[in-house]
Amino acid sequence: DIMLYLEKEIKSWGVKTKRYKTGNKRFNLLARCGQGSPVLCLNAHADTVPVSGKSVPRAKVKNKRLYGLGSCDTKASLAAMMAVFKNRVTSKQKIKGTLDLLVTIDEERKSQEAYVVIKQGYKCDYAIVGEPTNLEIISAHMGDIVLELTAQGKPAHSSRPWKGINAIDQMIETISKIRCLIEDQKDFPGMGSQSMNLGVIQGGDVANRVPDYCQALIDIRVIPGRSTGDILKKLDKIFKRNKNITYKVFKQMEPMKPSCKSSFINLIQTSQRQVTGRSAAIKGARYWTEAAHFQNELGVQTVIFGPGKLDQAHSQDEYVELKQVIQAAEIYSAIASQIK
Repeated sequence: DIMLYLEKEIKSWGVKTKRYKTGNKRFNLLARCGQGSPVLCLNAHADTVPVSGKSVPRAKVKNKRLYGLGSCDTKASLAAMMAVFKNRVTSKQKIKGTLDLLVTIDEERKSQEAYVVIKQGYKCDYAIVGEPTNLEIISAHMGDIVLELTAQGKPAHSSRPWKGINAIDQMIETISKIRCLIEDQKDFPGMGSQSMNLGVIQGGDVANRVPDYCQALIDIRVIPGRSTGDILKKLDKIFKRNKNITYKVFKQMEPMKPSCKSSFINLIQTSQRQVTGRSAAIKGARYWTEAAHFQNELGVQTVIFGPGKLDQAHSQDEYVELKQVIQAAEIYSAIASQIK
């Protein structure tokens, strides 16, 4: 529904849109203004995580903040980008180059839609991916692997546990080995070390039976310079030592390697300083974004930059400072007008 709403809104500005179709009759949306080089892509995702606490899909403005599910992650960036795009469309000022507004879906789960768009032929010269960075520049981030693990055991009476195979014990032992492998790495400057999170574990039914089944979901963060494929090869050796454990790869996303200081980053810093009066820091992030697809697949200069603080993303009381949304729009506009 939100993609249909956005498509209708953008078309009302007299702009043709393009759908990049994906499964289940869903689509990503591209709007383009101008022509020629350079092509600057403003990208934000339209989906959110599920409802949590007060973070519900009903917007509320209070004390100059917008509260509601997705307000920070990442409707704030999307609103600012749409404002800039609409202004470019309605302005009579001729500016060299092309401004793209690319809205993607399903970023919070499978995170493959920017990749899908690129594989369907989309190209640009520069990309800004809108995520809550507190108007600071993220030029690199970690990769992400999500695994679903399944342990098969053998039931037995708990008074004679040696007669069975405890699937939960098998799972815990395997996860401990994975944790040791993942966390036994050097820190990456500005990001810290690799990490593993056991997000879900479930198995067994009663205390007096040896559980014959256990399932777990783990999330692994991979530092730049490491390949998720190499990590999975090492993990495969652990699984081969225990035939009772199998796994499926739910998500496999490569890290975003650090970008060299460039004229593009200089322009973002200059624009940010002119609007806010402070200098934007250049940082790395432990989370993953679709910026990796632009940089890794297209090889274009890419940054993550947007209003809102990470602490508010996915929180139970999500909000964004309205002032930052306006500042983000002013910064995006300045970048789009001056990029070469």
